Amino acid sequence: MPDYSTNFNIPKALGTANANRAYFMDVIDTIDNNASQAQNTRIADAEGKFTAGNVEGALNELFQYAGNGKT
Repeated sequence: MPDYSTNFNIPKALGTANANRAYFMDVIDTIDNNASQAQNTRIADAEGKFTAGNVEGALNELFQYAGNGKT
């Protein structure tokens, strides 16, 4: 049974496992399903400007104070 990465739960092949096409497709699908979601993308806020810890939350905070940026 494989181990999984901490942040995006991507399967990691064991040292004794043979990586085949199905394994790589599983990895690609996992990345596609998880990494592209803003709520899963953490931010480092060194200056403490946001209370949110992810991209989606920070964007919501930003637009709350700056408007929608379209005008």
